[in-house]
Formats: sequence, C-alpha cells, structure tokens
Amino acid sequence: MVPTRSPSSRPSLARLGLALAALACAPLGCRGGQPLDEPSSSAEGESRPPVGFIRAEGATLVDDEGPIFLRGAAFGNNVWQGSPSPPAFHHDARDFERLRAMGMNATRFYLNYQLFESDAQPYSYRQEGFDWLDQNIAWAKEQGVVLILNMHLPQGGFQSNGEGAALWEDAESRERLIALWVAIAEHVADEPTVAGFDLINEPRPTASREQWVELATAATAAIREVDDRHLIVVERTLSVGDDFGVDANQNFFLLPDDNVLYEFHFYSPFAYTHQYADWLGMGEGGVYPDESRVSSANATWADWSHSPAPPPYLPPGDSEWAEFESEPYAIPEGMALVGPALISELNAGKAYFDELVIREYDEAGEFVRVVVEDPLDSDDGWYFWSADGGGASAVATTGCRAGSCLVIEGTTDDASLGHGGMRFAPKPGHRYSVGGWMKGEDVSDESKPSPHGDWTQESRALFRLDYFEVDGEVLVRDRNALAAELDGVVAWGAANEVPLYLGEFGLIHHCFADGRGGLAWVADMLALSLERELSFTYHSYHEWNFPIFQGDPTQKLPTDADAVPGLREVFAEALLP
Repeated sequence: MVPTRSPSSRPSLARLGLALAALACAPLGCRGGQPLDEPSSSAEGESRPPVGFIRAEGATLVDDEGPIFLRGAAFGNNVWQGSPSPPAFHHDARDFERLRAMGMNATRFYLNYQLFESDAQPYSYRQEGFDWLDQNIAWAKEQGVVLILNMHLPQGGFQSNGEGAALWEDAESRERLIALWVAIAEHVADEPTVAGFDLINEPRPTASREQWVELATAATAAIREVDDRHLIVVERTLSVGDDFGVDANQNFFLLPDDNVLYEFHFYSPFAYTHQYADWLGMGEGGVYPDESRVSSANATWADWSHSPAPPPYLPPGDSEWAEFESEPYAIPEGMALVGPALISELNAGKAYFDELVIREYDEAGEFVRVVVEDPLDSDDGWYFWSADGGGASAVATTGCRAGSCLVIEGTTDDASLGHGGMRFAPKPGHRYSVGGWMKGEDVSDESKPSPHGDWTQESRALFRLDYFEVDGEVLVRDRNALAAELDGVVAWGAANEVPLYLGEFGLIHHCFADGRGGLAWVADMLALSLERELSFTYHSYHEWNFPIFQGDPTQKLPTDADAVPGLREVFAEALLP
C-alpha cells in the first residue's frame, strides 16, 4: 500500500502509524520454548517452490508435499495509475527469476479492476486483462513462483487513503467486485500457480466493521460456487471511517470457510518506515536501531523543564517570528522518558510554533546530536490537551520561513500540544535543550490563583521538555519492539488456530541512505517473521518510494543497476538454504 509516488499510491496514511502503535503486544521472552533470537526449525526450508494447490490446515499452509510458507515481494503493477492497459514496464519474465534468486516463491500480485472491467460497461470483461494475467501465470510457473491475486484497486475506489467510500455506500460497486472475483476464479479454477484471492487491500468501511464482514462473507460464498480449491485471503480492517482503533481481535474476524489465510500489514515504527514521505508531510525519521527512540511504554507525566529556570516565553501582545532556545537541562533522577511540549497557558490570543528542535549535550557540555527535529507543518501525531477543555489547536499556513506551522489559541487554563512518538530515553549525565520559532498575536499578560493548587497561574507560551515516569519496561526502537508488536497479532492467529500472512512490510528508500539502518530493519523483520512461521510479502518490488528495484515503473523495466544496494542480499541470506 505505498507510492512513486503520490498520495494515491502510498501503502498507507499517516494515521496508520497510530493504529500500529495501538496494537496489543504479547509479553516478550520465549515463544514455543525458543528465545526470540533463535529461529524455529521451520524457518529453514520452506520457501521452496509449491507443488499443487496450497490450502489451509489449521494454523498451517500445506501443498501436495506438506507444510509450505509463502515468502516473496509485491508486484505493484502500477495500479495507482488507474489505467485500463496492462503495465508494460513494471516487470517481465526476468523479474520472476529475480524473485527466485532471492529465495522467494510468491508475489502479492496487485490488480486494478479497470484492467478487466470498464465503468461504462459493468459486468462485461476485457480479454486483454485475462491475457495479461495468463502471461504472468506462465512466467511465474516457469520459476516455481505463485501469485497471490490482490484487488488493490476495487470498484468504489482505492481504500488505503480513505477515498474508497463508494465501495461501502454503493451496492452496485460491491456487486461488481464480487462478480469480477467470480470471473477471475472461474478463469483460474484449475491453476495452482495462483495461490489465492486477496479480496481487498486495506479495507476501510465507512460505518462499521460489519460492512467488511458481510462483503467478505458474500464474496467468499460466491467464489466457492465456482472454485473450492484456492485460498481466500482476507485482511483485517484498517479502519472504520477515520477511526483506526484496534479491537480485542486485532481487527480480524473469522470467515465461515476452512480454506482462509488471514492477512495483516506492518509498517512500524511509522515515523521511521515513512520518513520524508512528502505526500504525508513526514520529516526526518531517524535510524534503526536507536535506543534513544521509544516505541512503547506505560508512561505517566511527572514534571517539566523548569529548573533551574524555565525556557524563554513568548512576549505579551503581538510579536514577529523569533527563535527561542532553552539552556540544556539535566534530567531529574527517575525520569525514564523526555518529550516535547508546545505550551500556551491562560492565553486568549494566539501562539504560533514552528521548527521544533531538541539537542543533546554530553557531560562536558559538548553538543552530541539533534534528538528531535520537526518542521511542525503538520499536526499528524500531535494531540491537544487543556485542563478545562477550552482553547484549540490548528495548522496555520503562515510558517516562519515558508509552509505551515502549528497554532494554539483561546486558552483559559493550562494547555499544550504533545507528541508521544517523539519521546525518547535520556542518556544518563547528558543534558537536553529545547527550542524553535514562535510568533504571537494578542498574547495575554495576566495571572490568577491556580484552580489546581496553591500557586499563581500566569499567561505563557513556550517550548518545553516534559518528563515521564514509566511503569514497567520501556521498549526502544529495536528488534524487541518489533517482536512485541508482531506478537500481538501472532497471538490472535494462535488462539484461533488459523494461518497468518504478513501481506505488506517495507521501507521508504530514504531508510537505506545516510546510515539510517534500513538493511538492519529488513533483516530483523525477516528473522522475526521466520521465527513466527509467517508467510509474508515485502512491499514492494519495483517502484520509486518503497523499492527493491528503484525506478519509475511506468517508464522502464528494472535492471540490476536499479537494485537498492545490499537489499537483495539480505533476502537471499534469510531465505535461501
């Protein structure tokens, strides 16, 4: 689910990062008697070429020779272009050879319904689309690779970015989708090179999860009228409208069919995997691993950076943009986490904030690095809080240089913007400064007895550091944090004795540059997935933003020179015997 890309071709939207962060995590430690850093016995061996039809047996996939795991990469097929013509430059026969050379035996094969059906002539299917599918089946069969057919762009619209509401609100769109799946199933009913039918990518029903349950159930029943040998692949709900909450079932549901593969996607930590994704307004996302970046913690606010003196305040009244920075603060003992806060307290006017930066200094006072840097041109991940429910925050278009900034206005008590994803574990003995640019409009200048305690409350607007105590373990950006998040999903599959499929995981190309550790993240994800006996496909094979082979798939076929340096070798080391 990610683009070349533009917003319409991305793998997911920014709030997906919040949804991933909300996943329930199983305790770390051992799984099946094996430590997390030791692969299970089935990790070797089994991305062999499948033999015969692949089917679900309990929590396992099997073929005619026994247990099998599907492991590969996505062929995006330029679906975001919305073209009715088959993609000429995304891949050819050579690319199926390249999959096998990396130890892969599967591709998640993205489909655009417009290859098969025109909106002007619904239910009338284009032979060109089926001819293209047949050609790919032939290429795949030669290499021992299977296709997981995924309806990435269904009738009613692409789901991931929230623009596919018509699928859920227009019965005709759903009927056409089901009818097309039946036509595809009839066409490949006797073809084991097709592993299964992945009904919809990242479904986002508009009213309730039950909408997706009903559609998936109806599509499965219709397909089974013509084909009872292929897997049905059903993905958990991405969101209901704009609600990305995760329920007790990890947003999965069980279909009334015994040949189903249950799918989920994984892009965590989102700020890392999607850094500099311009269609999301993402900035620098740091490196992997990074022990100073917090992935998960049961944190409670405890104090803020007021000693020996608070950071500088915005002056009362109107003021132009100016840069403010605090002195470096020693972090009080017992504070496990530090994070930024934008404060506008008891301020009836407006306080504008831009270009946040937190810097780290060592014991000798020497600058070490920038820990947090955010242009503040988006409110993604920022949450507004006020003690009395008053005031508001917004994105303003008048940043200090160009672009946008954040603004807090109309507060009548303590109020702030915070960002849980920017909290970090301070290094003992080091000090941290916080600053950025601020501007004021009618900033208040008043004081009053605080309703919250025996002190005087004053109007103020500032950048500050907030300190947090933590109950339990702090998970930082490393393999253990990835494992904890994966295990929340794996536990659901084990409890329900069904096979799981990691349909998408991947990195934007920036993660492979400037020492950001992309190869280490991919290697850890592969190792963790193998340990958990997951089938998986990496997103994506050939595109600009999330590539194994980087290039414009609408202009030229991939070459070996286009490969992300070292990435194919990481796959081969993990997957080849």
